[in-house]
Amino acid sequence: MATRSDRRKRLLAKFATVARERLTRMGELLAHLLEEGGDEEAVTTLMREIHTLKGESRLMGFGRVNELSHRTEDLLAWARDKAFQIDADASELITFGFDLMRKRVDDPDASEDDHTDEEKGYLASLAACLGEGEAAEGGPPEETPAAESAPPPKPEPAAPAPAPEPAMVKFSEPADDDEDSEPESSDEDSEPESSDEPTGRRTQAVLGRKRTRDFVRISNEEVAALTELSADLLSRQANIHATIEQLLARDRTALDRETASLIRALADASAEIGARIDALQGRVRHLRLHEVQDLFERYPPAIRELGREQGKRVKVVVEPTTVAVDRRVLETLDEAMLHLVRNSVDHGLESAEDRKRTGKKEFGTVTLSARPLGARVEVTIQDDGRGVDVDRVRAAAIERGKVGAAEAAELGEESILQLVFEPGLSTRETITDISGRGVGLDVVKRHVASLGGTVHLSTRPGQGTTFTMTLPVSASLAEVLIVRAGRSLYAVPSTQVERLIRVERPEIRQLGERSILEIDGEPLPLVSLRELMVGTRVGEPEVWPLSVAVLARAGKRLSVWVDQFLGEHRLVQHTLGDFLKGIRRVSGTVVAGEQDLALVVNVPEVLEHWGEGQTTMVTQEAAIVDTGRPTRILIVEDSELTRDMLVGLAERIGLETLEAVNGKDALSRVEKEPDLILTDLDMPVMDGFAFLEAFRARPDGKETPVIVLSTRGSDEDKRRAMAAGANAYVIKAEFSEATFRDLLSHFVALPQK
Repeated sequence: MATRSDRRKRLLAKFATVARERLTRMGELLAHLLEEGGDEEAVTTLMREIHTLKGESRLMGFGRVNELSHRTEDLLAWARDKAFQIDADASELITFGFDLMRKRVDDPDASEDDHTDEEKGYLASLAACLGEGEAAEGGPPEETPAAESAPPPKPEPAAPAPAPEPAMVKFSEPADDDEDSEPESSDEDSEPESSDEPTGRRTQAVLGRKRTRDFVRISNEEVAALTELSADLLSRQANIHATIEQLLARDRTALDRETASLIRALADASAEIGARIDALQGRVRHLRLHEVQDLFERYPPAIRELGREQGKRVKVVVEPTTVAVDRRVLETLDEAMLHLVRNSVDHGLESAEDRKRTGKKEFGTVTLSARPLGARVEVTIQDDGRGVDVDRVRAAAIERGKVGAAEAAELGEESILQLVFEPGLSTRETITDISGRGVGLDVVKRHVASLGGTVHLSTRPGQGTTFTMTLPVSASLAEVLIVRAGRSLYAVPSTQVERLIRVERPEIRQLGERSILEIDGEPLPLVSLRELMVGTRVGEPEVWPLSVAVLARAGKRLSVWVDQFLGEHRLVQHTLGDFLKGIRRVSGTVVAGEQDLALVVNVPEVLEHWGEGQTTMVTQEAAIVDTGRPTRILIVEDSELTRDMLVGLAERIGLETLEAVNGKDALSRVEKEPDLILTDLDMPVMDGFAFLEAFRARPDGKETPVIVLSTRGSDEDKRRAMAAGANAYVIKAEFSEATFRDLLSHFVALPQK
């Protein structure tokens, strides 16, 4: 049986939800009235909302919210008498009051002993606006009926009075036999009647959304477990169904009629079960979704406060949307939006004075919107500010070495604008706590790309800027094409695969060192997926025709070949572990088949950077010999921290490790017959180049494979290391567990998982 404390928490949670909805609706109605003026239905509804919030907050024990709502009601009544034809200072003061009430609602444990400094400042400004002189901070409000028809006369200001005694606002406990009861709703909460007037219809659109719905609480962990279970069931059912189909494909003469009939019935039943599991998976997937609207509605107070800090007047428009995404996508969206709205206010919007000089309204507008795009969602942050100065971006990119002057001169406006997402690029000449350090938009791109999404910037000088993010609806359950490339499995998001084709050798032509495949009359580069993902050079394909997938995203296309297509599946996508988070071309992992792990290809990242220099080189693969003992690796590294990390990684894979602190130390340890050597180049006493030459000169140093792991990335260093006898070369900045494991698999036998 629920305790009184449990019931109190439940009712407080309900109050907080309803209060936030009221405050959001009040903000929308206020914005509507400031634009449209005398829409009486909107006026009536706005006054009803603030009046109801005042009563609910008093009942629930939020004394300061009660006082703030009472004084804000006075201010709204004053604005109502002026048909909401009020100046910018007054309208901004009202929205500030809404924001302060929301802060109180969001922090129910805040002290009720006194108003905060912000609240005191607000109440003083409110009193001055109403011409009250030395008005008090506000006392216990007297109940006045909500506006129901024509606007009543302006109410008298509340007289100074002490704060209410705690007993007057104490939380009212429900009776034990009615533990789910909540504060009674009067006809004040009923939906307004529709109006035939255009403004009435517009107001109705604002008001018509459902405010509450029945729900049960379930933890994210439980939903995640259900998602994985349903995906596992579907995968197992698919395997069973495939086995049944194989039985049916056998020679029917080998089966008696009764057996064949039973197998067919089993196949039909399996298909029916698959359909039901698929439906179950869809319902479970829906449980994981969160409405983007809820995220949007948290932003207006923060955006307005940021504007106030910079002396800018900001109006926030949240376009109604029913788009929903899963928790991981919502968190990524939140991280990205934080930077984008700061950019819109700080870089985009002008001061009120500058806007007046250019003939704009003194209030700058930031608009948040979202719309569905099949299995993806498009989120837009738009401002009506000054726009982006393309020439300044071009100059900043040249100055910071992002692009050469000659190349910059050739780039079009679209390409130049996308440079703002490069790390360290900022057009701001001074550094503030908001911007100027070149950090922000590159973080947005990285967050969005981590989920296989894209971010795009468009601008119109003097009219504003629009950021458009495209993200998957769900990052946890994905439709993927499983492929085999070398010894590894990869999962390619199905929405980013344009087509699958088989290609014969004569269809491929060479352009310098690059292979070209013509698709629909367009020449596309043809590369190995394994080379893209790991950086290893891949020789000629052994099997023809080639299995080729054409990847496409945001107008970019690339053809990649793999060793085998293994089919399309809907699988649970897992986030990358800490060690793998830096691998930009991988966005997650899935479990394919029984227990095989496949890396999810981050297609936008691949399409963006596939042509850049390789970070890994392999000149020759050694014959893999099974020694009958654990594979032994010698790690040569002078940095103790790096050496410990590499040792830990090797031991997790199941390798036996030897350690050396420089080349000379390593030469004394090769007597223990390592199966592979991993060495740094820059070390004291004897560096990696000298070690390679000395080791290869030994009779027992001819066959042991050596991998160089270095911070050096120039072609000259790579050639020198290879000439000295290295089998592979990896740059530390791009080193990862996946790269390490794949490289090792070329040279030594790895323990089975």
